[in-house]
Amino acid sequence: MLMLEIHTKIMKKLLSLVPNLIKWLYEGDRVLHILFSTVIALFMFALLNLFMGKWESILCSFCFTLAVGVVKEVYDKFSPNHSAAFSDLLADVIGIALALIPLTLV
Repeated sequence: MLMLEIHTKIMKKLLSLVPNLIKWLYEGDRVLHILFSTVIALFMFALLNLFMGKWESILCSFCFTLAVGVVKEVYDKFSPNHSAAFSDLLADVIGIALALIPLTLV
């Protein structure tokens, strides 16, 4: 019975985080960061997988896509009409994970 109560409390806490996560996603352009990072990572994996093994392709795709996100944030930092944000890089990592984690299971 105690395990069921603990499980119930954990699930309630996790479900209470969902509205905040949805709000976070739609602030600014984070959904676009996730979308573009996913597309770039998948494209790079498909291209690199022609020439390398699966794991090397995954690693290089991750590094390249993350580098694109960092370069974009550096550009935003020094551009007068943009602002850089760590949360945008976090959204990039989420997009990369959405693209590459399923590939590790295949």
